[in-house]
Amino acid sequence: MSTFFLRRHVYVCFVQDQAIFLDVRRDKYLGLGGKQLQGLATVVSGWPPHSQPLPHEEAERIGDLFVREGLLTREPSEGKTEAPANLDLSAFMTSIDEDFDARREIRPRDVYNFLRSCAAATWAVKWRPLESTVNAILSRKQQATQHNPPFDMRSAAELVDIFRRLRCYLFSARDHCLFHSIALVNFLALYGLYPSWVIGVRTAPWGAHSWVQEGTQVLDATPEEVRFYTPILVI
Repeated sequence: MSTFFLRRHVYVCFVQDQAIFLDVRRDKYLGLGGKQLQGLATVVSGWPPHSQPLPHEEAERIGDLFVREGLLTREPSEGKTEAPANLDLSAFMTSIDEDFDARREIRPRDVYNFLRSCAAATWAVKWRPLESTVNAILSRKQQATQHNPPFDMRSAAELVDIFRRLRCYLFSARDHCLFHSIALVNFLALYGLYPSWVIGVRTAPWGAHSWVQEGTQVLDATPEEVRFYTPILVI
């Protein structure tokens, strides 16, 4: 039996009876269900098994279709066996400002770092492929967290508060979730803090949302805003 692998630039999550692909190279989503999902669950490495698997020959034909679409590969060196994004949104979550009443004065360095972070986020959203942004944030976080430093939630709360106070002079967070989350992870990284950058999807109605989270603390949204999304990418 041949095994298929997700391409390295492809992420997947499962929402009810559908699988949702995110191709960060082309910045596109694709949903599938029914027999296609049955087939891929039979032959894609790392996927949870389907309750009604297809015969391998038929499943492989479906797999080859998605190889031609650039989402799967038969070559282990070109793919990955990662399971879907692991972030439990069913746990009790809070906004960071609910647990930390942290406020300090805004310093010149904070303003400079805020503008620097927003400029980088503007470049990322308008002119940079999503794949490049994903790889850059992932690489930065991996390099910085090799020694597993503890995450300072109180410092994060102070910085998120500063980010919000400065944000009102430059942009609105409404309808700019991708830009906002990238700018915030850039801003926090300048202070040595590396929370999770999340992209999630929902299917009824269809929607995608991006936010920043550390453990059960949502840094730039409320639990009510993110709870009904299924994470597809977590960095």
